[in-house]
Amino acid sequence: MAVVARSGLALLVVALVVAGCGAPPGPGSQVGGAESQRSSTGMKRFTAAVLKPDLTSLRPSVDSGSNRVVELIHAGLARTDERSGLHPQLAEEVPTLENNLWQVLADGRMSMTWRIRADARWHDGSHSTSGDFVFSAEGEQDREIAWRRDAGWAAVEGVEAPDPRTFVIRWSTPYIEADAMAASSERLLPEHLLERTYRENKAGLLEHPYWTNQWVGAGPFRLRELVQGSHLLLEAYDEYVLGRPKVAEIEVKLIPASATLVANILAGAVDLTLGLTLAPDEAANLRAQWRDGKVITSPYFGSTVAVFPKLRSPSPAIVLDVRFRRALLYAVDRQEMVDTILVGQSAIPHSIAAVPTVPQEEFQASVVRYDYDPRQAARLLEEVGYQRGPGGVYEDASGQRLSLDIWAIQEEQERVKGMLSVADYWKRAGIDAQPVVVPPTQANAELLTTFPAFIVRGGAGGGISAIQRYYHGIGIPSAQTRFSGNHHAQYSSPELDALIDRLMVAIPRGERIEALRLVLRHMTDQVVGMGLFYNVDNAMVGNRLVDVTPSNHVSRGWNAHLWDVR
Repeated sequence: MAVVARSGLALLVVALVVAGCGAPPGPGSQVGGAESQRSSTGMKRFTAAVLKPDLTSLRPSVDSGSNRVVELIHAGLARTDERSGLHPQLAEEVPTLENNLWQVLADGRMSMTWRIRADARWHDGSHSTSGDFVFSAEGEQDREIAWRRDAGWAAVEGVEAPDPRTFVIRWSTPYIEADAMAASSERLLPEHLLERTYRENKAGLLEHPYWTNQWVGAGPFRLRELVQGSHLLLEAYDEYVLGRPKVAEIEVKLIPASATLVANILAGAVDLTLGLTLAPDEAANLRAQWRDGKVITSPYFGSTVAVFPKLRSPSPAIVLDVRFRRALLYAVDRQEMVDTILVGQSAIPHSIAAVPTVPQEEFQASVVRYDYDPRQAARLLEEVGYQRGPGGVYEDASGQRLSLDIWAIQEEQERVKGMLSVADYWKRAGIDAQPVVVPPTQANAELLTTFPAFIVRGGAGGGISAIQRYYHGIGIPSAQTRFSGNHHAQYSSPELDALIDRLMVAIPRGERIEALRLVLRHMTDQVVGMGLFYNVDNAMVGNRLVDVTPSNHVSRGWNAHLWDVR
């Protein structure tokens, strides 16, 4: 097993890393005057920025920087707005139970029919047809292609195209997020450009020049240039299915560091940020200085930073006692953490499995809360057999001190700060909590599965299907699965698995909400995870931009064809 650094040296490393984030821009900084309003030819243009200098490919990714660029140059059947609602894009309408395009059949199967707009086109002028979607579905289900898949494809038993503008997907079982899965542009491929490569050289598909300067999408903007480590140039696509964009050109700068990004913004060289950008404290500082734009903060109520207990062979074994886990959660002042680490920009996630598509007021009554209460923490610790020792640290009946590790990965700064705060609260409560910072070079899947007691990681994000990935027993990583999987707590419960299985097939909204409430009740009662704070998305939008709708990191460019420049 790789060696990890314990508190003293590790905390020094963290301090240096955090301090380095505030360094002034060096010789490679990209500060300079921007042609943000109109070019010399009078066309409308502006400059955006991605905090990702190593963006070299636009192929399917879980990276927020490249995904936000792809949103501008590609299209799917429907697009997700800032409230996670679906709007038709290449499709004429979004299938629902009400319009009968989404059907749950009597035998337990499910089907969904999509109708493509007659004027849907790729950037090379070719019509987008049902053949493109059938081809893309084949690639999505092909295990020889190394990309991340939506879990719903596992139950797809057939995709067919009755005519050039219609295609039908059939599932062997209901799937709650089938509409969003099918609508995604993430892996919609142009059959006329990539089928030959796919048939002849599957291994080379993801290395095809298509993913760089030969990109052909179907979105509002067309890729004109990608200079690795520098920038991308996007130009309006006149034949975009929802109408020609109001802005003629967008330059997207690839910026290496947050300090450089701030300098560019304050100099007027950047009007808009895409993807994850500044940390909460950096965003607060920029908000106080920037007069030519606004910083818009959006807590993302589907993604949390949380403490996960190890519930498979932990050390110490007392972690398996739910009363002990409840005591530790009562001992943490999470509101103080939100106010300090997140500069008040977030909120306490009383359930780590909340989803952005369901308003919180619809399920909060089912969530078991553990508000900060040191006396309750002390009562529960004594109930499970611990008493304060001479040094104020709890001991068991044999005189063994209550000692445990809590881990975090060094490069995830808000998570490291959260881990250090939790360790401090637990020490105040009489627990010998040892913070452990794992260097990112050593943070492999096996190490992060074999932590002894607690680890601070990201919780579920991205919708109801994420609950299945993160908390169902099928997602528990092990040597047999080569330690793949997102179930950090490794909690095994037939009851919870059955509740999640019920949730994943609850298509009607009323059934969905009730099933979600039962899942969240079980998870919070059993303290499967301890939510610390929601992740936040800080978007920087210059005053010259009009009708830009920043949102959480699920989507930002869904209405990019409507953006304008004053």
